Amino acid sequence: MTSTLNLTKENFTNSCIEKEVSFTWHPSTNTFHIDNNVLEEVLNIKTEINSLEQFLNLFSQEDQPQFNSMLNLLKEGHDTPPIKACMTTGNNMTLGLVSAKKISHDLIAGMVMPLCLSLTKEDMSLFFHQLFENDHHGMIITNDKTQILACNTYFEKISGYTIDELLGKKTSIFNADKHGSIFFKEMWQKVNQLGFWNGVILSKTKSGIAKPQELLLQRITSIKNNTYYLGYTLDLSDKLYRVAGVEHGGIELLTQLPNEQDFSVKVQHLAESLQDSQGLLVISFVPKFNKNNEYESKKQIASALAYYEDNFIAGFLKKTVFSSAIVYHRSKNKPHSLSIYEAIRTRFNTIKERVNTDVYKKITECTIGVSVFSLDASNPQKLISHSLQAMYEHHSSNNSNICFFNRTLHNKVKRRDNLENIVKESILNKSMEVYFQPIISTESWKVCKLEALCRFTDNDGHQLDTEEMVRVAEDLQLVTELDLAIADKSISSREELIKIFGQDIELTINISLNSNKTIKHILHNLISLFKKHRKHLPYITIELTESAYFDGEKKDNNLLFELRKEGIKIAIDDFGTGYSSFSYLKNGNFDLLKIDRDFITNLAIGSHDYHIVKMITALAHTLNVKVVAEGVENFEELSILQDLQIDFIQGFYFEKPQPISRLSSNLNIKDKIARLVKPKREDVDLFILPPQLSPTHTLDDIKNLFDDNTISTLPVIVENKCVGVITRERFSLHITPSLGTDRETMQDYRSLTKVANSMMDATLTLVSDSININEIHEKIRQNCQFPWVGINSDGDYSGIIDSRSIINYLNNQ
Repeated sequence: MTSTLNLTKENFTNSCIEKEVSFTWHPSTNTFHIDNNVLEEVLNIKTEINSLEQFLNLFSQEDQPQFNSMLNLLKEGHDTPPIKACMTTGNNMTLGLVSAKKISHDLIAGMVMPLCLSLTKEDMSLFFHQLFENDHHGMIITNDKTQILACNTYFEKISGYTIDELLGKKTSIFNADKHGSIFFKEMWQKVNQLGFWNGVILSKTKSGIAKPQELLLQRITSIKNNTYYLGYTLDLSDKLYRVAGVEHGGIELLTQLPNEQDFSVKVQHLAESLQDSQGLLVISFVPKFNKNNEYESKKQIASALAYYEDNFIAGFLKKTVFSSAIVYHRSKNKPHSLSIYEAIRTRFNTIKERVNTDVYKKITECTIGVSVFSLDASNPQKLISHSLQAMYEHHSSNNSNICFFNRTLHNKVKRRDNLENIVKESILNKSMEVYFQPIISTESWKVCKLEALCRFTDNDGHQLDTEEMVRVAEDLQLVTELDLAIADKSISSREELIKIFGQDIELTINISLNSNKTIKHILHNLISLFKKHRKHLPYITIELTESAYFDGEKKDNNLLFELRKEGIKIAIDDFGTGYSSFSYLKNGNFDLLKIDRDFITNLAIGSHDYHIVKMITALAHTLNVKVVAEGVENFEELSILQDLQIDFIQGFYFEKPQPISRLSSNLNIKDKIARLVKPKREDVDLFILPPQLSPTHTLDDIKNLFDDNTISTLPVIVENKCVGVITRERFSLHITPSLGTDRETMQDYRSLTKVANSMMDATLTLVSDSININEIHEKIRQNCQFPWVGINSDGDYSGIIDSRSIINYLNNQ
């Protein structure tokens, strides 16, 4: 529909018309005169007018009062300006300019100059339709309760709604939740006082997008005194320069973010709702955009910040500054500065995902000021002002664009940022150094393996703390890439290692599963890497952290099987610190078990750690799994471990991790083991360590254990306490004779589901794990039935003495 009015010369006359209609009125006699012929000729009004009352009735009800007022003022001697008024008769309507003047004491003369004449109802309908259905402004009409009665096609287009969806709905459907209640209260106050309001407002479309709209809201009243509202809107979303810097109702209209006052109130609310484990910080920054895309870039950033999220709010301050308040989690197990750094990094990673590359680059090039609640600001107002001050001061160095108001915190975070950069660059360029620590065989007392370890250095060549750097890599989700880089470099070095230690030297490589990647993904990457090192694979062992692996799914066993098919050995690292279980080992997926140094440090005979190491070793050997003791630092530890028949020793006692350039096959091992003598162990054949059961192990589990071992007794353990035993004799009472034969029945199979708790003998003979020969003889004289259950000083289970082990022991006395 075109916006041009389709009027002809016959029914439209502009204000330059020369003809006019004159009238006179004598107030004293109320005599009114008008030339009816001229009235008909000029205004096309054929009604005969002989009185002021008849003339007044030609005016619309709305214009009659102002014409009366004009005459009264003139009668009192006041000059009045002309008025515009509508005059109607029958089907015609004329818009005229009415002026009058007091000529004498009892004479008022005036004239009517037609502006627009001979408009029929059809003309008015046509005019209204063309004005309403325009192509440049949205129009909407509501009743006095703001329920929508009509809107034009252009309004449907910019709002996304159809007229059917809007009819009867209140205009609150367009509320973008950006302006506060005060904004709307003031707007309606002006409408009620002045009859209209105009300004810029954020209006929500059907798709949920808030668009800036220029709105003229007009109150209109019908002849029957019914109130309606006409909204006349212009979409400004493609005219951003008109709303940049404009604030309405606590909102900056371009960014649609809270202004400084509203942002401060919202930060106050966040601060008041903080929990003990939470902290609050504010970041502020002012990106420097190119003039040609400044408005669009600001809108992009604002859109990225405006997502509704718990514990996060954003604002636009001083018409230039983007500010965000972030609630972060505080942990006793993590430095406060690291929690702050991670919160900031996470926030900017989120922004990076929501804006294009050029816009994000502008953010990273500007100075970002940070203030932390309770560290450098005691209230939200200072929190905001301190972040602005830190931004303006730009006291950062080292090309870092993040500046903290608190200098100590600033230095800590700057250090963390530097460590992250070192990790990223080292992995990208494979510039980290590989150190190797020898692992000694207790059978040959020679170096048989080397564990590959990573080392990082700073820009000055000083070595950094390895554990800290690995944690940084894990935080960056780059630990898998780090492991692969170390694996590649260390295997590539094996030819050089062969020259030092011989053809059979093996490598062990750590693979961290503390990653956002699945175990399947990590192991697949390993398999791909190993393809280029195929000839070295029989000499490679990969170490998996116990708890991390066992948290994975059992289907990952298939990938381990693929690795082992290639000749690769699998080790469980830090065994004993996670969820160690016999059921994981019995599947045969592991070749080595590494006992964590926590159990080795200050190891002493008879201690808790001693019995744990002893039991783990016996269990592993029962399942044909070799054992490595980590962290051995003195001869006393070595002596005990050798006595416990540990297979491999690793630790500073023999050698610290060294770069390949400082490795040597001559470690003076003979001198370090010279004092080793086979210690006398009265309990070597006395206590046995059979596999342990839980109360829920089934008869089927027990059958498999007895079938695979020569043991006569299985202990049932709950929280390190022996609560019962199952001997072969008791087992035979519950197993059906026909099981496994061609006469077996379904009842035979069902019997295999019996649990240990229902079969065990709970009447136990308890003895101290330090029992001496005299006590043994006394027990025998008392006819104490076997098996005997050994316990330590805390009552924890430590082993079993059965009839076979007691006979062997007594024969060796």
